[in-house]
Amino acid sequence: MHELLATTDSAELSEWMAFFRLEPWGHEVENWRTGQLAATVANYSGRIKKPLKPQDFIPPPPKTKRQRLQESIAKMKAFLGG
Repeated sequence: MHELLATTDSAELSEWMAFFRLEPWGHEVENWRTGQLAATVANYSGRIKKPLKPQDFIPPPPKTKRQRLQESIAKMKAFLGG
């Protein structure tokens, strides 16, 4: 981040931010595009009874440490009958 701020002025950074709003990039966008393709192929196959959506092919976001801890506590409570 320091290198970016040292080599890019605020006008150029603002331009990149505006461009990203118009044409986003990154793994979220690529997952969505791949999900669209997978859903199209699956739905076209004729073997699917209920149409699938791109979200059906996108992996869920990773859980935070807090979410994992809360799940572990809930499982222990259920195991102990509480």
